[in-house]
Amino acid sequence: MDLSGGFNLSPSVQARLRLLDWIADNGGTGPRRYVDLGPLFTDQDQDGAETVAGHLEALEEDGFIRLQKTLGWSGWSCDVTPRGVDLMEDLQRRRGDLMGRQQAARDAFLRWLYDAKLRGNSSPDSGEFDRSDFNSYYGHTFTETEVDSASEWLLAEGYITGIEVFGPGVARPSITPKGQKVVERGTSVNADSPEASNVPPNITNMTITGSHNTVAANSPGAVQTVTVTMTEDNRRQVAAVADQLEGLVRLGALGLNEQQTAQAEAAVAELRQVADQPAVEPSAVRRALENAKEVAVSGTGSALGQGVVALVTQALQALGLG
Repeated sequence: MDLSGGFNLSPSVQARLRLLDWIADNGGTGPRRYVDLGPLFTDQDQDGAETVAGHLEALEEDGFIRLQKTLGWSGWSCDVTPRGVDLMEDLQRRRGDLMGRQQAARDAFLRWLYDAKLRGNSSPDSGEFDRSDFNSYYGHTFTETEVDSASEWLLAEGYITGIEVFGPGVARPSITPKGQKVVERGTSVNADSPEASNVPPNITNMTITGSHNTVAANSPGAVQTVTVTMTEDNRRQVAAVADQLEGLVRLGALGLNEQQTAQAEAAVAELRQVADQPAVEPSAVRRALENAKEVAVSGTGSALGQGVVALVTQALQALGLG
């Protein structure tokens, strides 16, 4: 299942996530905890039952559950594999991350506007977002407050235009050229280029040794050490790449072989080491991020690895190394 971004997931993926939720709610939160799947087929017509069965079989093919089938669907049961447990726990964590949800709502709202514009509706009713696939976050909808806050933030930052109404939200929003550029680059508004800011994206320390008190850069007799200070924001940028790569490797979603998996684990460890240091040489930061990007697209699940590539691009830009 392609879960990159968490929003605008295909209807089939959303249906499978809802099935996993149902299985978890009915006791299937660990291996060998068998769940009776019969109620899922109750009151379903033939087509509906076949659809449910197809989604369950897809979850089994992906390695998330093990099915025990009988001649009739009403006798089906399952238990969740360790990989499925990991996915359930990861979904719960992501859905409960309030900051992550708010940031995702901004990207989802902007991409919905871009999609609407491509379809000929450059200024849709903001209420239409609630009925779109973009409003589903890992199978659960964004709250009204999250959507209103997202649209107001995007308006304030210049990614959209619209009518500020009495109360929360933005009426008749339209995506601006600035917003279109973010979508077309495949990046996130939460890590957009800081070029419009007067605050530098990072702090560069220069340690200079020489025989004079004042030494010009690159002058004879001087040794310069340029480092990137790992501010809290810089740490978050690097840690986000490590978290995403580690999660995908753990789920086996990247289709890596044994050697590639070892390289991915080494890349995650290198990123963690970089994030833990107070200051790092730019070449070391870039090497760690580039290694993560390379291994993310080295397996059969390279499409899902593009999410890691996007995060690496965002991190390099935020650190001033892009």
